[in-house]
Amino acid sequence: MSGTSPPSGLLQTILVMSSATLYFNEKAMPSRRVAIELNAGIYYLTLTVERWYYLFDRFDRWQILADSLRFCQEHKDLQLNGYVFMLNHVHLIVSSPDVAGFLRDFKRFTSKQLRENLQLNEPRVLELFIDKQGKYQFWMETNAPKKIENPKFLSAETDLHP
Repeated sequence: MSGTSPPSGLLQTILVMSSATLYFNEKAMPSRRVAIELNAGIYYLTLTVERWYYLFDRFDRWQILADSLRFCQEHKDLQLNGYVFMLNHVHLIVSSPDVAGFLRDFKRFTSKQLRENLQLNEPRVLELFIDKQGKYQFWMETNAPKKIENPKFLSAETDLHP
C-alpha cells in the first residue's frame, strides 16, 4: 500500500493566494508557550517533520492528519481557514480561542498515530525520529507561527476549492 494517495475529498481544498497581500505580526508566537493576549486570533502555521523527512506520501498518513484536523474542528473549536499538506510539512491557517492548546494536542495526537503507523509499516524509518536522549521526536519544535493582522484577505484574496 506504499503508493497510497492523499484522501481525495479533504486534499481537494487547495490554498491559492495568487496576488494576496498578507499582513503578519512579525512577532512570532512562541512555539511552546503563548502569552494569553497572543493565543486567540488567526495564525499561519507551518508544522515540519524532523529532518524534513518525506513521510506523508504513503501508508495513509495524510488521513491521520486529516482526521486529527477534523476532530479538532468538531471538538476543540478550531476554525480551519486553509491548509496544504506537503511531503514533510503542513501549512495551516487557523483560528481558535486556544491556538497553543490546538498545536499541543494536534502534535501530540498525530505523533502517536504516526509512530504507530511507522512501527507497522516502516519500523526502520522510526529510528530517524529518536533524539539524543532516546526520546521519540516527530515534529520540529517550531511552528513558524505568524499572526494574521488582516483577516479580510481570507475571503478577498484566498480561493479555497471544496
